Amino acid sequence: HPSLAYNYNNIGSVYDSMNNYPSALSYYRKALDIQQKSLPPYHADLANTYNNIALVYQATDDYSTALSYYQKTLEMKEISHPYNQSLIAIAYNNIGDMHRLKGDYLTALSYYEKTLPILQKFLPSNHTSLAILNANIAMAFKDLCQYKEAAKHAEQAVNIARCTFGLHHSKTMAYQKLLDDLRQN
Repeated sequence: HPSLAYNYNNIGSVYDSMNNYPSALSYYRKALDIQQKSLPPYHADLANTYNNIALVYQATDDYSTALSYYQKTLEMKEISHPYNQSLIAIAYNNIGDMHRLKGDYLTALSYYEKTLPILQKFLPSNHTSLAILNANIAMAFKDLCQYKEAAKHAEQAVNIARCTFGLHHSKTMAYQKLLDDLRQN
């Protein structure tokens, strides 16, 4: 029954938050099994469960498996929520993150660059998601030794974080450190 899948997903989330990834994965898989049997093939709940599974694999540094689940999440969201571009943007960003962590910086940038105009369209200019995305873009450019472009995005991340969090917040300071490091190159 689909409501049982919902409960399994919630239990998985609790284990996930406790960093008990094997148990989290077990419950997410139980939820997925029920959903695949009881829901239409592109139901939004399936996308959520695929995303949860991807998060577990990401947390355990299995980026290739996480990437495959994030790609399933994107496919589901494109079909089940074609007009909800912010959900699709999150999926793009997650896929970009996995490519960056796997060392495929150009592919990561292509996904981040798909994400940026969507977030800029739907979010206020000082939204934390834009700070995070700009920091991601900066790190990908840094990994490609394109320091000037990296610094531009790091500076945007710093400016947003200052407005949103203040000068002494850990995110603001982390983005500032990234920017300072880039300016030395």
